[in-house]
Amino acid sequence: MSEHGENSNETSHWRKADVASFCGVGIRTIENWMASEGLPHIKIGNVVRFKPQDVRDFLEGKRRVVRN
Repeated sequence: MSEHGENSNETSHWRKADVASFCGVGIRTIENWMASEGLPHIKIGNVVRFKPQDVRDFLEGKRRVVRN
């Protein structure tokens, strides 16, 4: 992967469990977000992976300001 000149941190991909841990939710929630909320993912056969920056961007898009 380094032959593409990319940062090694950006070339590693997360599994569902990694994303769930990062977000503080369960794997089922991640699967729901993939199916109905548009959480970007890469699927090759039965393998699902996530680019960390895609997950961060997805969460940023979900940010809402709550005013009392």
